[in-house]
Amino acid sequence: MKLVTENPKISRKAIGEKLGISYKTVGRKISEMTNLSYVGRGSNGSWKVNK
Repeated sequence: MKLVTENPKISRKAIGEKLGISYKTVGRKISEMTNLSYVGRGSNGSWKVNK
């Protein structure tokens, strides 16, 4: 969550590299989070933290 709030345009791959896990694991963890969503498409989108 901290990485997303610091950089809303960060990719799942970049998150995985920083945390030392695969991007697929990042995707699974993000899908479990109810307060995080991706707005837009591909590289033009960004993460949004819903409060």
